[in-house]
Amino acid sequence: MPKKILHLLNSKIVLYLAYLIPIVLLIGFMARYGVNVPFADEWGLVDTFHKVYTGEATLQYLAGQHNEHRILFPRIIFLALAFPSKWEIAYERYFNVFLSIITFLAICRIAHNQHHSENKRSLHLANLLSCILIFSVVQHETWLSGFQLTWVIITSCLAVAALLLDAPKSGPIRFLGAALLCFVASFSSAHGLFPWLALLPSVVLIPNTFRQRFIKAILWFSLFAGCFALYMHGYHKPPGHPDPLYFLDHPWSAANYLLTLLGSSLIRSRTGAVIAGLILLFLFAIFALYYARNSKLRKLSAPWLSLGAFSILFALATTLGRAGFGAGQAMSTRYITASIFLTVSVIQMWRLLLDRSKTTGIASILGKWQFQGFSGILIGICIVNSFQAVSVWHGDWNHRSNGKACLEMIYLMDESHFIGDAPNSCLKHLFPATPPMKGWTDKLIDMGFRDFPQNVPFISNPEKSYGAIELSTDKESAIFTRDDTVSISGWAILPDNPKPPKIVILTEGDSQRFFASAYVEGESPDIAEKLGSNRYGRAGWSVAFSPEQMQPGEKKLKAWVYDPDGEQFIQLSGEPKIEVVEQ
Repeated sequence: MPKKILHLLNSKIVLYLAYLIPIVLLIGFMARYGVNVPFADEWGLVDTFHKVYTGEATLQYLAGQHNEHRILFPRIIFLALAFPSKWEIAYERYFNVFLSIITFLAICRIAHNQHHSENKRSLHLANLLSCILIFSVVQHETWLSGFQLTWVIITSCLAVAALLLDAPKSGPIRFLGAALLCFVASFSSAHGLFPWLALLPSVVLIPNTFRQRFIKAILWFSLFAGCFALYMHGYHKPPGHPDPLYFLDHPWSAANYLLTLLGSSLIRSRTGAVIAGLILLFLFAIFALYYARNSKLRKLSAPWLSLGAFSILFALATTLGRAGFGAGQAMSTRYITASIFLTVSVIQMWRLLLDRSKTTGIASILGKWQFQGFSGILIGICIVNSFQAVSVWHGDWNHRSNGKACLEMIYLMDESHFIGDAPNSCLKHLFPATPPMKGWTDKLIDMGFRDFPQNVPFISNPEKSYGAIELSTDKESAIFTRDDTVSISGWAILPDNPKPPKIVILTEGDSQRFFASAYVEGESPDIAEKLGSNRYGRAGWSVAFSPEQMQPGEKKLKAWVYDPDGEQFIQLSGEPKIEVVEQ
């Protein structure tokens, strides 16, 4: 008996560790590659924070549109996390993990409640696959952006609502609880309206009399209609979005977009994603038809049908709104947060089939060995995708780290560097379009959320060498018109700091406001050899800029690197000269 207990204990420990591995790996990646700097849509929260800070925010404002979305409940969470932490964005990212854990636990609870046989291998295999998919590091856009809470909260509401409706005794309290969760999802993002429709199988199949089921279905539709009407009140279509009727003129292109979106959660190539999307839709349809005809298993399949239907509704709506951007846009990893539940649905319905059906009919075709083989392929795909995602995470971290270094010097920039087209602006790594960045940073300072250096000393004659600058040109002379491109390169280090500098800035003449910047990331084996250390192997930098903003005449260029320890700029050796002439 002690040996059996020890064996059982050891097996449970191994099992729990297996469940924890995807979560721990994800948190490790987030800790390594997270950068405490706003990115893209996160900048839009600055205005919300400042309105609350100044007492100008109203409920109508908080429930207002962000593009096509109403993000009332995420805004409330953002506010609750931002003010105590002075907007430490990592809190938002880890809150997304917390919500995903709730989603996973709800799925596990549903599967556990349904499990019938003593053999739990298929149950744990299905749940482990669900865990790997939900916490996949491939979803780097979701895990590295706190703003993706607007999506993650929807899938959590969907899973918990499905759990409430799946309970053996799903009374009015659970019914209203599920409706409340759908209301929260609806005012978290546009596709948050879909859980109302996706959960219809669970509502209709609640084990009551036909009359009671009919009344609940009517009540559910009425609540959805009221929520939808409230959502659409004062709604306006955001400018710049593709025509939602694009699919009528380009049906094959729209179909390609749809399948790519559904399959890209598994296969990270467009052709492979289309094939994977077809396979998932085929399996989902087979299982849906089978369970629709099986009165004994119909109710058990309802939560999984709801998860899969949600992913399909999301993909259809996204296709209507985004197919005009091209199928490549469907590969965006943020879409995986919603589309992955079609795969989870297929896995869990397959597991239910093995657990509850005899080895006849469809169960003989999609049997235990086929399920295990499919599971093995999925695990292999997830491992390969995870390894490939590491380089994506690193590249994303590099861009945002460089953007953060640039942002910290925003009050030392020439205005042309962040206003207008600003082709050389390093701030574009934080906001792809041309944003009112200066206005946002003013508000962050006012609220005490960030502090930006404004009076930093510039040291022209350092005792040690911090790098060099030189003019790189194929021209015979350093004479340029305003339509030309000037290429500058060099190298930069921090001799007293083991960490390499992030950025080099360029100034002209005696001005201390920079007009261009370069990231320190180029290979420099000659510098590493010269200085006798491999840590200087990527000290190179280069930048190309247009002198269109410069006045005609001779210009002396200077390059500076920021020393964070001394909170000062150090000049690199060399002062190349160029002459700007009228065309």
